[in-house]
Amino acid sequence: MKAMQDKIIAIITNMVLSLAIIVVASTMSSDVTGKDEGEQNKLQISYDKEAEVNVSLLEKDELFVGVAVESNDSEAGENDSEGTASDADATVSETGELYKDVCNVEDFVNVPVRVINKSVYEDMFLVNVSEYLNVRAEANSESEVVGKIFAGQGGEVIWQGDTWSLIRSGNVEGYIMNEFAWFGSDIEAHVDEVAQLFAVVDTDKLRVRMKPTTSSATLGMVVSGDKLEVVEVGEEWTKVIFEYATAYVSTDYIKTTHIIGTGMTLFEEQEAIRAEEERQAAIKAEEERKRREEEEALENAIKNSGFAQTVQTSAYSLSEEDAYLLACCVSAEVGNSSYECQLAVANVILNRLRSGSYGNSVRSVIYAKNQFSVARNGAMDRYIKNGPKSTSVQAVKDALAGNNNMVGFYSFNYLPAANFSEYSEYIILGSEVFYRR
Repeated sequence: MKAMQDKIIAIITNMVLSLAIIVVASTMSSDVTGKDEGEQNKLQISYDKEAEVNVSLLEKDELFVGVAVESNDSEAGENDSEGTASDADATVSETGELYKDVCNVEDFVNVPVRVINKSVYEDMFLVNVSEYLNVRAEANSESEVVGKIFAGQGGEVIWQGDTWSLIRSGNVEGYIMNEFAWFGSDIEAHVDEVAQLFAVVDTDKLRVRMKPTTSSATLGMVVSGDKLEVVEVGEEWTKVIFEYATAYVSTDYIKTTHIIGTGMTLFEEQEAIRAEEERQAAIKAEEERKRREEEEALENAIKNSGFAQTVQTSAYSLSEEDAYLLACCVSAEVGNSSYECQLAVANVILNRLRSGSYGNSVRSVIYAKNQFSVARNGAMDRYIKNGPKSTSVQAVKDALAGNNNMVGFYSFNYLPAANFSEYSEYIILGSEVFYRR
């Protein structure tokens, strides 16, 4: 290849010298002479001897000339296994243009031309605000607001000025102040801060797993083009959000991209607000419906339980509802244990009520945060609907009458989970440990 290039350079040098002789001869025979005109007829050719170029040859008029190929403006290296053209390629390409002038060859091919990489955010913008940026009809702060672009959103730059720019984002088009946005390549330095990263599935089907290993359970399948919100990108596994929970997909079969949202017109904003208000109203209505159903079910259950008489004769000031809930909690916690164990649980709850440290009603004591697991996992709900066990009802009646077998005890735990080193005093009844700290 080097020998071939040297041969080409020698041929072209001879051509240049020949042309120079012709030019000189022509000047001498001309009637018009002068320093300026002579300077205009000089031709200078420069080239880089160290450049390594893949040059094909074209025979024309018994001369071999280098033939340059035009760039198609594609991404650098996209269709070229050799990679991106070097700076040396660009230098020789420019020389090739001079060759074209000298040799009068119209179509040059196969000399690499340097392709300049463009930012993926070329001609785009991303707002730099904490809430939203107004889009105005004209390039001044007194102009009408025609839309809003919220944090993490952006769009297309139609025209960029020194202070204001004309943009398009979704259906809103207008002017924004440059100081509240990033443009072009500057977006790359900030997009991680404001835009959500998504994993785009790059294979026909991909398993979503519970843990980052191929032996983990499969939670579901996603297909080519599906997008999953990224929590963390790993070398082998990427943590994503799948069906409102964290999961993992193989990093080898995804591509990550930031999805930049678009703004909205004022009309679209009002429609979105109205839709959200309707959604919230529907949620509240459903919650109210369920609450009324639960109250009715509880009232009916209390009426059929015979607790009214128990409450009236109780030493505690309890409502019928609280007495019923107490029996349901005892059934859910230790309904299959002995009567003594059920009586102990009832008294622990009443001890907490009497202390005032856990709530001012049986309901508040039972539903206190992180206290009785049966109040959170649905076990107690079944007894509320269907009624407590008869042994639990009797245990509650006796506890309300003053039969306390757990004076001063406020806690109990499942025996296998007990930590005796933390207990100053404890009593074991069946599968439960009642203790003081």
